[in-house]
Amino acid sequence: MTYPSLQKNISIIFNRNFPHDILSWSEAYPSGFGKNAKVLTTKAYRTHAVMSDYWGKNNLKDLNLREELGLTK
Repeated sequence: MTYPSLQKNISIIFNRNFPHDILSWSEAYPSGFGKNAKVLTTKAYRTHAVMSDYWGKNNLKDLNLREELGLTK
């Protein structure tokens, strides 16, 4: 996806098969102004996946689930 007004490009890589889960994404955008502007790129890759009823997992007792996803507490 390209957002010309923001000078931003976003690329999302997903599984073609159901459930079409996102595997990675990248985002490129300018930082700075004029001749000194540089294009910065952010990349993210999925490292863990859990099939869960996530809408019910929003209490402090569920913090340990963040570790299962490779996230910090």
